[in-house]
Amino acid sequence: MNEADKDLMQTWAVTMWSGVFQGRGQDDAARQARNALLVRYHEAVHKYFLAKIRDPNAAQELYSNFALKLIETDRLIKNADPERGRFRHYLKAALHHMVMDYYRSRSRGGPAARPITFDPAAHDVVAVEEGDGDGGFSSIWRQELLNQAWKALEEQEQKTGQTHYSVLRGQRDNPDLGAPQLAQRLSAKLGRPFTADGLRKALQRARETFAALLLEEVERTLESPTVDELEAELIDQQLLTYCKKALEKRRAEGDQSRRTQA
Repeated sequence: MNEADKDLMQTWAVTMWSGVFQGRGQDDAARQARNALLVRYHEAVHKYFLAKIRDPNAAQELYSNFALKLIETDRLIKNADPERGRFRHYLKAALHHMVMDYYRSRSRGGPAARPITFDPAAHDVVAVEEGDGDGGFSSIWRQELLNQAWKALEEQEQKTGQTHYSVLRGQRDNPDLGAPQLAQRLSAKLGRPFTADGLRKALQRARETFAALLLEEVERTLESPTVDELEAELIDQQLLTYCKKALEKRRAEGDQSRRTQA
């Protein structure tokens, strides 16, 4: 990720929906918010087009069309409403209808891709979700949430010097290595000593940090969710196993806060 992309990601609002709201309008702040939205989820959008069309050139053209329209105007998000559904449902509805436009155009002998004419807020998002069996969007979205958590963990390591990212990535990239061998490899790579026992403790801290970052990433896609709503989304996205302890901690903190206020 280049420095410009990092700067855009750092401007993103605390929640995804507040970022969508900030993207409405034609001033510089609105365009920057829409640009940040594109930067954050461009991989998921492109992967979805490629999975549905299976033509790299056509998928790239559709993605370019989506990106251009999103950055140029607020038409795609001006009618978005969190009461109508979750952000991923809204995004998926927009992408699904772009794909349908693409195939209809081909059946009429038209160009491979057309300008966006679909307003997802004017359609039944739930029907779109259920009507085409999701088309693999959930798995793409889930992987993008994980990718964002990995990026956040890496950026945290760069800023703080903590080795959570290197330790956890080291284990992920070398699943067959035992703790002594991995400790030796990381010691050489990072220039600091790791014992097998120290590595196990470092891995535990890294997993906890990753889980907290992933929980925050999922939370951004919801509008001021309760802990129960956050849990439901984690279950729906098959991410609860990653975040169960972090969610329990969040719930306990909320209970403690309510007792203190009482």
